[in-house]
Amino acid sequence: MKRNLTLGLQPGVQLLLAALISLALVACASPADSAGFPTNNPIGIGTDPTPSTASSTPTNASPAPPTDDPITPSSSSTPAATNLTPTLANDTQSGGNLPTATDTATSTPLPTQAANYDVNGNGDTNVEQAHAQLLAEGNLVYLIFVSAQSTGVEGQIYSDLVRRYFRTTTGPDEGIDTHGEFCYPNCVYVLRSAANDIGVAAWTSVLRHEYRHIIQAQHNPNLAQDFRDPAGRFTTYAAFEEACADYGLNVAPVYRAQARIDHLERVLGTAQASLDSACTGDMGAYQNLVDRYNQTEGANAFQTLFPGYN
Repeated sequence: MKRNLTLGLQPGVQLLLAALISLALVACASPADSAGFPTNNPIGIGTDPTPSTASSTPTNASPAPPTDDPITPSSSSTPAATNLTPTLANDTQSGGNLPTATDTATSTPLPTQAANYDVNGNGDTNVEQAHAQLLAEGNLVYLIFVSAQSTGVEGQIYSDLVRRYFRTTTGPDEGIDTHGEFCYPNCVYVLRSAANDIGVAAWTSVLRHEYRHIIQAQHNPNLAQDFRDPAGRFTTYAAFEEACADYGLNVAPVYRAQARIDHLERVLGTAQASLDSACTGDMGAYQNLVDRYNQTEGANAFQTLFPGYN
């Protein structure tokens, strides 16, 4: 039989005894942290998790390429900052020394389906407003909208953009020959459905990237063929020229333009001019650059820095 230990005691004494018993029980329990959870908790309950530093805001203006289309970095370490002033692959608004693209299509009549083309930058969509900025700067670009209704080369470009999760291309930078287009090589093809996907400023950077591909096509009429091998895989040349096009813009982080081009600058030292020339798309200048780099860093070092991709 349980016996009530407080029987026979005065009410005040009963309350005092109950309080003493409660204090004794607390003293025997596990020590507690400031949040009231035991400090010997092995899984950290009661502690604040480390906040995530990842941002939900996309940093690249183009959609991320699919996971089966990476360009693997050649090194896990981040290259040290370079003291050289980057001058390559910049358009007229970035103080670079690439030549201005020239109009090779002014004598060609415009297509009848004018609704698919923005020639004068008069449209209201974000991409058309960005296009107007490039035109005002003297950078000739013909903006061509592609959709599921597009046919011929433009239909091929539409399918390629959708498959590879990109919004825009000049054609040759995707390995698609556009010599037969009225605007070659000044064509930029944009998914009509993506015209307002990003803001005007972001679209302006994307169009600057594409404008650099226009310059590359002017210096290499075989750009489309040189961007992909016979099996359809993007080449080392393509990886390098994409890095040139994205340097300082970073609209396609998958190309790791800043790290790779800065590394080339450090290795080449004072041979900046050869890097600039290769970035214009000129195949001879590119091959000279590859040879110089491999002589310094070892056989196939350039291919390791700029590996081909699918």
